[in-house]
Amino acid sequence: MRPTELTISAFGPYAGEMRLKLEALGDRGLYLITGDTGAGKTTIFDAITFALYGNASGDGRKPKMLRSKYAAADTKTFVEMKFLYNEQEYTVRRSPEYMRVKQRGEGETKERSDGELHMPGGRLVTGDKAVTKEIEALLGLDREQFSQIAMLAQGSFSKLLSGKTEDRSAIFREIFKTRPYQQFQERLKERARVLYGQYCDSLRRIEQYIDGVLTDESRVELGLQWKEASKGDLETALGFLSQMIDADKEQDRALDGEMKAHREELSNLGIDLGKAQTEDGILTDMAETIRRLNELAPISREAELLFQKEKDRQQERDKLISSIARMEESLEAYGQLDELIKGESICRRETNRWGRELEAAVKEEALWRERLFRYEKELEELKSSGEEHQAAIAACQKLSEYRERVMVLGRELETYKRELARLKKAQEAYRRGDEKRRLAEGIYRELYQRFLDNQAGILASELVKGRPCPVCGSKEHPAPACRREDGKDITKEQVDKAAKIAEQERRTAEALSLEAGTLAGSLENQYARMREQIDGEVGTWKESWREKLLAAEGERQEGEAARERFLAIWGEMLEKLKVYLEVQEGKSLERLDYLKKQVERKKELEEKRLSAQHAVEGAGRKQQQSQERCIQAKTRLEELGRQIQDRAGRLPYENREAAGEALVKLRQRLREREEAFKAAQDRYEAVNRMADGARAKLEALDKRLEAREEPGRTAASELAATSWEDACKVRNVRAGFWETDSRSEDDLVRRREAAKARAEQLTIRQQEAKTELEELEKQKNRVHLRLETNLRARANILKQKASMEELQQQWSWVKGLSDTASGEVAGKEKITLETYVQMAYFERIIARANTRFMVMSGGQYELKRCTEEDNRGKSGLGLSVVDHYNGTERSVKTLSGGESFQASLSLALGLSDEIQAQAGGIRLDAMFVDEGFGSLDEDALNLAIKALDDLAEGRRLVGIISHVSELKTRIERQIVVVKERNGGSRAGIQLS
Repeated sequence: MRPTELTISAFGPYAGEMRLKLEALGDRGLYLITGDTGAGKTTIFDAITFALYGNASGDGRKPKMLRSKYAAADTKTFVEMKFLYNEQEYTVRRSPEYMRVKQRGEGETKERSDGELHMPGGRLVTGDKAVTKEIEALLGLDREQFSQIAMLAQGSFSKLLSGKTEDRSAIFREIFKTRPYQQFQERLKERARVLYGQYCDSLRRIEQYIDGVLTDESRVELGLQWKEASKGDLETALGFLSQMIDADKEQDRALDGEMKAHREELSNLGIDLGKAQTEDGILTDMAETIRRLNELAPISREAELLFQKEKDRQQERDKLISSIARMEESLEAYGQLDELIKGESICRRETNRWGRELEAAVKEEALWRERLFRYEKELEELKSSGEEHQAAIAACQKLSEYRERVMVLGRELETYKRELARLKKAQEAYRRGDEKRRLAEGIYRELYQRFLDNQAGILASELVKGRPCPVCGSKEHPAPACRREDGKDITKEQVDKAAKIAEQERRTAEALSLEAGTLAGSLENQYARMREQIDGEVGTWKESWREKLLAAEGERQEGEAARERFLAIWGEMLEKLKVYLEVQEGKSLERLDYLKKQVERKKELEEKRLSAQHAVEGAGRKQQQSQERCIQAKTRLEELGRQIQDRAGRLPYENREAAGEALVKLRQRLREREEAFKAAQDRYEAVNRMADGARAKLEALDKRLEAREEPGRTAASELAATSWEDACKVRNVRAGFWETDSRSEDDLVRRREAAKARAEQLTIRQQEAKTELEELEKQKNRVHLRLETNLRARANILKQKASMEELQQQWSWVKGLSDTASGEVAGKEKITLETYVQMAYFERIIARANTRFMVMSGGQYELKRCTEEDNRGKSGLGLSVVDHYNGTERSVKTLSGGESFQASLSLALGLSDEIQAQAGGIRLDAMFVDEGFGSLDEDALNLAIKALDDLAEGRRLVGIISHVSELKTRIERQIVVVKERNGGSRAGIQLS
């Protein structure tokens, strides 16, 4: 990649637009960028890097900072660069994002960053990021690689030379992409830290599990023993914990036996208590049931009599039902009559509606027929408007073409007049020049003749009779020339000067003659061409114009004045014709506009006629449909009238309302009768159900007493049977009360009291047994909780113990691997894995650097990788220098300023070579070095320049920024940057 042209506008210190033709610097060798301090030398490098990658060459200069503070508000900031790559030319243009003053109003506005790249094949790439991506793909380098290979920025040379291993490692990490090795080291270290943390967590969890072990609070001595055992080793604690677990298991089994015995006793107590409570309940229920049966006897008799009375009125209810059914049938007839009347009303409205629609359809058809007639009449008048419109278009086009030809003829005439004026001026100039020529030639001939005469007189005055003439050789001199008295001042210089003036005037006259002749010939050709155009146009003109022009043409033989008169008449006629054509064209356009509106109106009328035809047809269809439906509605209306008259004659009541009132009364009477019957029936059945329920309950209670085989069963059974039989007799034969045997009631009371006493004793014993069982359950729960907790703690401790041992083993080998990769092995050199990889690159960089450093130092110094003197930090990328003059090896920090610069430059160039090799062998045709050479003496400067010359061998062009005056005299090709007094800078290329 080699730049050939660079354009900078409002960029850095350059206020306006500046263009550098870099191709003038050639395609190889060295060139110098020099100028005032702060004038903008480095900005040229920034512009090249910005054009390629959208960023300056240095990290401290961001794109938003590149706008020139000296630039005018309307001056745009951009960089455009043309460059060659693989013998093909590319053009890239970029503008940064910046704030500028608004051209209108107050305040500032933001200009967005943009870029475009013109490819050799004509393809255009636009967009800031897209151009950067295309450049990176083309050159095979990103901005960082380009800056390290081709753009050695100011102040960056000494970083590799004076830095420590950590500093060089950071530089190499970005250049040679060794960050994965660093990340691997960090991941190993993080893995070791995580494993150690997990190991510590396992240890803490084991301690937590041990702290969670429970002991029997009632045994204080056991608790002290466990506390002592838990402070010892893990195996002792586990052994003692197992002993406590075994003891708790034995206690748990003993408690289970005691609780089983208490539960069996509670079960038996519950059975006995249940029997006593059941017997008491049965006896209580039997007494209550007998009492209830005695109460139901009179109620049942009364309900039976009322129910029988309501049953006897069934015939009356049946008659009411028949009457209601007949009335409902007649109501349906009334409903049908109402529907017929309602249908008649609807049908009448339909008949009226269809009649109105029929009338509206007739009117609509008439209206549309009238419109259709008007449309067709107007269309007949506009029948020929389309042809007239096309004819008008053609006429307008013809007039326009004719007017254009007239305009061309007018321009031809104006051109002819201007050329004629030029010819006259040329002819006049030729006449003046020819007069000057004749005058100069006359002066020359006169001076020359006088000079010859004087020369002849001089020769004649020196002739001697008998001696040969120096001109003709004759010894006879019959008529020697006499010297003219008035030519005594004529010299050879005067004659030559007059000859020179005469020759100059002759050439001037010849040039003027040639110019006038050329103009005359051109004018004659132009006139002939114009005459052909006139002959072609005059035939179409009106007779009076043709006669006038032909009369003027007949005067052509009279001379140039006749031609001018003819052309004047021709111009006058052209002006009149232009005015005439403009008027005609205006009228034609007016007619064209009128006819266009007529055509549009015709098209509109045709659409309206079609719509009107459809509307007429639709109105006819509506008329026919309305008429048919109107007839159908009238027929239906007549039929409904006949049905209404027939049905109204067969109904008993005047209308539906009267029939409905009668039906309501019948239904009310029927409902009252049915409700009375239903109430009597419900009461009768309810009393019977209660009596049946009491009887069934009494039988069930008696059976339960029989099943228990208790004394007194027979008396109770008999008592129940007698009570039921008497109750039934009372219910079925006569009204009255059944009286209970008092001795049976006393027996029931005694039996109930005995059962209650027995139940109370059993309840007390049951409560005591429950209390004892609850205490045993509490002991059981405490033992179970302690046992489960300790079992779980032992299991967790054993599990964590295995995990902890595994984690300890993993942490041991990962920690060793991490220490090795991180260079932290005790007693070993502190070289990390990343540094180990970078050492290989560093060795190659040093080897490449030494090829130049040996040259620059005259074979005295050679760089060498070494171990850091201060071994407290990381090691492996140390740098020392070997002095071949005395055979010593020492730190690079002991080099002088000039020697340090030589070493730094050599390292930078070696780094550039190595990066190029790593980037796939990419070779750039241009390189830029921004560094001061002021610290070098004359010899060191010569060696540095020689090294850069070697670097520029082949087809590489190297640009150097420097203030050293020696370089200004040694490097002829220069870019000179100068500060302007009014602010800003300018730059130019100087080749000598």
